[in-house]
Amino acid sequence: MAIEMYKPENGDSKDMRPFRCVVCGYVYGPKVGDPENNVPPGTPFSDLPDDWLCPLCGAGKSLFTAVEE
Repeated sequence: MAIEMYKPENGDSKDMRPFRCVVCGYVYGPKVGDPENNVPPGTPFSDLPDDWLCPLCGAGKSLFTAVEE
């Protein structure tokens, strides 16, 4: 199974899939957002700021993969 890393140019701003950090396994869920880092619920992964980091390990967005539901 090939892992497709997150690439901003492939992102659809309405894509509400969760994304998993390949470093620590944290899952960003757009329905929940990241309230501790001022990301409101309903924010798609592609709409996160470019400097957003995994709240558990500090990995950048490029180290996240889409989770197929």
